[in-house]
Amino acid sequence: MPRTTGGRTIRFARTLIPALVAVALWIPAARAAEPCGGIRLVDGQVALGVELPLDGDTLESPSWAACLDAVAARLGERPTVRAVTVAVRMPERDRGETDPLALAEVISGRLGATLGKGRVSAVAPRPRLGEPANVQIAYVEHRAPRPVAQLVFAGGAVTTGFDDESLAPAHVGKLLAPSELLRTAAGSVAVIRLVDGSQVWVAPGSLVRLSRVLVDKATGRTVRIELFEGHAEVVATHADGTFDVVTPAAVAGVRGTDFRVVVVPAGARLETLDGGVALGTPEGEVLVGAGTGSRVTRG
Repeated sequence: MPRTTGGRTIRFARTLIPALVAVALWIPAARAAEPCGGIRLVDGQVALGVELPLDGDTLESPSWAACLDAVAARLGERPTVRAVTVAVRMPERDRGETDPLALAEVISGRLGATLGKGRVSAVAPRPRLGEPANVQIAYVEHRAPRPVAQLVFAGGAVTTGFDDESLAPAHVGKLLAPSELLRTAAGSVAVIRLVDGSQVWVAPGSLVRLSRVLVDKATGRTVRIELFEGHAEVVATHADGTFDVVTPAAVAGVRGTDFRVVVVPAGARLETLDGGVALGTPEGEVLVGAGTGSRVTRG
């Protein structure tokens, strides 16, 4: 029905108010549907939209277990998180038969199943005067290392991380840190560009680690790439220093610009496309020139 105010007519749409009411009801419902009512990482603390229950049996129920798993997943997404501490503070009068340390260990155990037990600890500090019983999840971050490479091409499923458990999908433009792993799934390829301009083509079904990538004006570069599975092709820029690709069977050291290394079940195979590559084993070293190849058998 129209309403007249000061000579002006205001019309209320019949469908507008119900729609606004529906939105108002949807917002808290959507937040409640999020794990833990929402998870935020703020200044070294995990902030949840709900309070964790102070009961071990309740925490192990499916809904609260899913909440803690979501917390662990969120922390795991941040590679700079070094350690996590679960603290349960509980005044003596509120404890009853509850052991605050045992409760903290229930939470830390659940988080540790995803993050690694060595990264999560449990404590039960004495609460401050007047402080109610509460659970706090804190984390410590180390300074993010300077990137040493960038993913410039990703075709198919390419994942990166610092260990097999933390491998996550990676996209073009991702910066790679020292000691980071890169895995390509079957039928997938990746191209990495190092800070010195060299490029590494990673073939399908391969696993590599950027063990060490240093560029120093005085001493030149130091590059060490580990190839655990599959094969990779390296196009190395001309520079002083060392550039090695390490396989379980041998070390290929750049003496030119373009070569291919393949890890095979019994060892490794090297193909030099341009320049020269020194292929070394505990028994000695051989220079593999352009247009030639060599094979190393383990044992």
